[in-house]
Amino acid sequence: MSPSAAVLPPFVLGEGEGLAAEVEAAGFRDVQSTVASLLLRYASLEEFVVPYIEASPMATSWSGLDDQTRAAVVRDVYSALATFIEPGEAQHALVFPIETQYLAARV
Repeated sequence: MSPSAAVLPPFVLGEGEGLAAEVEAAGFRDVQSTVASLLLRYASLEEFVVPYIEASPMATSWSGLDDQTRAAVVRDVYSALATFIEPGEAQHALVFPIETQYLAARV
């Protein structure tokens, strides 16, 4: 993985053969890749957004925002993810599909 990869956003190697190619380039052999799909469910948008931001490279900027600005960010994310918000839920549950890639390889 290149040195700049340490600052890449999450899921950047999730498409195609990106992760398997990186593992092979690192000297591993017999690389086998398996993809598993699942549905993630969060009781509310805030339950997803806030921990996600706080665990990302945006955490430093986020920590410097006032409550009003943080609420505005959550509203913007709500608009962007509206198709994944379940209607009629009291807390506006967020439900979306995700894929995880598992690798097995030999040294």
